[in-house]
Amino acid sequence: MSKRRRQQFLDLRDLGDGTMVGLSPEVGGSLAQAGAVCMESQQHEPGVALVVTGSTTGTHRLQWEPPNVQARLTWRNDIDATESGAAGVALLLARRLLGYVTTRRSRHGTGFDYWLGRDFDGDPMQDEVRLEVSGIRRGSSANVDRRVREKLNQMNRGKAAVPGYAIVVEFGRPTAKIATT
Repeated sequence: MSKRRRQQFLDLRDLGDGTMVGLSPEVGGSLAQAGAVCMESQQHEPGVALVVTGSTTGTHRLQWEPPNVQARLTWRNDIDATESGAAGVALLLARRLLGYVTTRRSRHGTGFDYWLGRDFDGDPMQDEVRLEVSGIRRGSSANVDRRVREKLNQMNRGKAAVPGYAIVVEFGRPTAKIATT
């Protein structure tokens, strides 16, 4: 008998729920909105299957609030939208699949984007790890793999003693690859 992989639902709107120590509801909502604009730009609809590969694998139905005209105009800069949207998807994946919440944004020049801590009823800053995020609006598996290698190398130049994750989100198929340092 073959094991059938159970699909899980991930909802970008959860980023604005205020439960992550280092992510205000307003910023979480903004990241979710950017992710929705990126998904829509690739002709995806809420409920699309997001394929996760790397150190964690699975297929997850991704939900979001369809963006209105104002949201689309806000996120007209493709680079900003892709990076912010990828951050939203990555933070949601870190929380739901890895058990981490963002505890704070990293300082510029550290080689990573966020500090993450365990999502439990204790001090989430106790066992922190690093998270580096990157987004690709439309690219191949080779593009994603190359970007993951770049991000891991970038992270290893910094606080190498502290473990970390690189998550690259590609909106075209859509996929996300999770790798550890």
